Amino acid sequence: MSFRIEFRGVVQGVGFRPFIYKIARKLGVNGFVKNTGFGVVVECDCSEKKLTVFLTEINKNLPSIARIDNISIKKIKGKWRDFSIQTSTETTEIGSVSPDIGICDSCLAELFDFNNRRFLHPFINCTNCGPRFTVIEKLPYDRSSTSMKNFKMCFECEKEFNNVESRRFHAQPISCNNCGPEYTLLDSKLRRLKDWTLVGKLLKEGNIVAVKGIGGFHIACNALNVSLITKLRKLKDRKFKPFAVMAKNIEKAEEACFISENDKTLLTSSVKPIVILKSKNFLPSEINPKLDSIGIMLPYAPIHHLLFYYSNLDFLVMTSGNLSGEPIITSNNEAFEKLKGIVDFFLVHNRGIVNGCDDSIIKNNTVVRYSRGLAPQPLNFDFGEGVALGGELNSNFAIARKKKVYVSQYFGDLSDYDSFLRFKQSFERFLNFFKVKPKNVTCDLHPNFKTTLLAETLTRDPIRVQHHFAHLYSCMGENNLKEAVGVVCDGFGYGLDGSAWGGEVLTSEGKRFGGIEEFKLLGGDEATRKPERILYSILRKKLSEEECADFFEKIGVKSIATYEEMFEKNINVLNSTSCGRVLDAASFACGVCNEKTYDGEPAIQLEAFAEKPVKTKPVIEKNKLIVSELFSELNFNKTFAGKIHDYVARGLGEIAVEACDSTGFDSVCLSGGVMYNKIITSILKEVLEKNKIKVFTQKLLPSGDGGLSFGQLYYNLLKDNT
Repeated sequence: MSFRIEFRGVVQGVGFRPFIYKIARKLGVNGFVKNTGFGVVVECDCSEKKLTVFLTEINKNLPSIARIDNISIKKIKGKWRDFSIQTSTETTEIGSVSPDIGICDSCLAELFDFNNRRFLHPFINCTNCGPRFTVIEKLPYDRSSTSMKNFKMCFECEKEFNNVESRRFHAQPISCNNCGPEYTLLDSKLRRLKDWTLVGKLLKEGNIVAVKGIGGFHIACNALNVSLITKLRKLKDRKFKPFAVMAKNIEKAEEACFISENDKTLLTSSVKPIVILKSKNFLPSEINPKLDSIGIMLPYAPIHHLLFYYSNLDFLVMTSGNLSGEPIITSNNEAFEKLKGIVDFFLVHNRGIVNGCDDSIIKNNTVVRYSRGLAPQPLNFDFGEGVALGGELNSNFAIARKKKVYVSQYFGDLSDYDSFLRFKQSFERFLNFFKVKPKNVTCDLHPNFKTTLLAETLTRDPIRVQHHFAHLYSCMGENNLKEAVGVVCDGFGYGLDGSAWGGEVLTSEGKRFGGIEEFKLLGGDEATRKPERILYSILRKKLSEEECADFFEKIGVKSIATYEEMFEKNINVLNSTSCGRVLDAASFACGVCNEKTYDGEPAIQLEAFAEKPVKTKPVIEKNKLIVSELFSELNFNKTFAGKIHDYVARGLGEIAVEACDSTGFDSVCLSGGVMYNKIITSILKEVLEKNKIKVFTQKLLPSGDGGLSFGQLYYNLLKDNT
């Protein structure tokens, strides 16, 4: 008897075909295996009993980085004398793209084995690790469809590639020192140095180096050199935003941070994300100014291990190689142009980066940035058919097809033209990857977002989903909920009434049940950069002009006449209910952060300053949380920092309980960027669970704006089914 077996899931670029080949040869099953556009297909002849054994062996011994989502089997006609791996074929059906995979233990051992022919080879990889998504141009996944196509395999590599017993059997990016890509070291005037390995000595001596890795450029320097970090901040115009740090190994990471077993699992996983952990204050405070946490990652590419090997350093600052607000740099020429004057040396290679990819970030077991190592793995959600373009900040897009959702990598702020261009190019590549023609196009409600304008070019009538409802649906979709109340808190989202929402209690039926009281952003967007304007607006809801003037004079702010005029006459103001902005005002009031220099800065620093909550009795009127009541006490100190966290969380939690009573729902979803705040999330859970309400958060995708596209897709599904 003969059979055709189709495997769908993460089955390309993960050593799946060689794995199948070995099992078939061991069991005496004849036929072939090959990649197709949708996944992997096996055709074979054997008895039904042997087929059962064959499939059992496959499921029992599946490679750790592979995942089978679906197997279909049908009887066919055919006869084969042996088992082989055939050339891939393209089909009109959808496939999947594996994320990049951190270097495996076997390759790492070979990297430092003097007797191995890949000793110190900076591009060592195998079927279990290495670049995937960042080098793929099209499906199916074969060398000719990647940026490795220009590197002809040497005799030894080709022999391994065709050897079924080799770990590199059909490893598409296979290379060695004789035939693979090469690194080149250049100085700031682009003069080539004779040996790229001198980079270690240069880092040790206190130089700043642009390093081209797997998904883009990093800017690297010695993380223990305070003057160097201060210099890098000035050169990069990055006043306070924390730098990510790469530790040589997990033991060194434990010297710098408090690491739980779960944190250790994340750090050492194949994803190798940046994990935000509580600092032991071992590393200089200049790395993470005014914060009690630090972003740590471990080496995930061979070049990272070699940087530590040649420099003999234990910690490196490894910040994204880009200018503020722009996408990560992926090409050598762009790095030369944009990083000139910032770095002292360039360490570049000649393998193209097809899909730029920033490092993924995880905090409190929640994904903050969904990117390298995570995107674009197929997620098992049946959201129908459609595309969603997300928002404007921390942006990505998502595609739903064939009971799968594919969420793209992170692109940052799309108000930057280069970021939007990268977003648009990647979107078009994904459409080609997955053979999708845009239909059911979903976008944000904001009329001026670039994603909204793009949606309007794709379809005459895109589906527009209000920002905070998309957050709610994102959490609902991840947790497979059909109805729920949502507590959604962030910095900004264009509201149904045109105002700036951000502290909302919503219902999945589309109702805005309640939330934070409305206040004015004096000067519109300017208020988001200068929290004193927000503080003035909130205080004026309870205090007179004279009382506000006296208070601001005491804290050294004298020029408030303009604020009063804007407040009183409604000139250049934007009404807001943003929880993020309330926390910004509190941060300024406590003397923690006077001016925002990066997204979320005042609130993040306030959380670190508060350390723990102080219990309050929130004032709620008609399902509106009156935050001005607490502010009007004018007692701003560490206790107030603890109080405002409790007041906001407890108040919104109590409103959510009322919403559940009103709707009959027993589930509450917590979403929005503020939910990265551990104090607020913990209090919300406490209030809700005390009232026998089930609480749901997001683990798979960001609760911030990186989850919007996923939520937009789920809204589209719910809309069609209700």
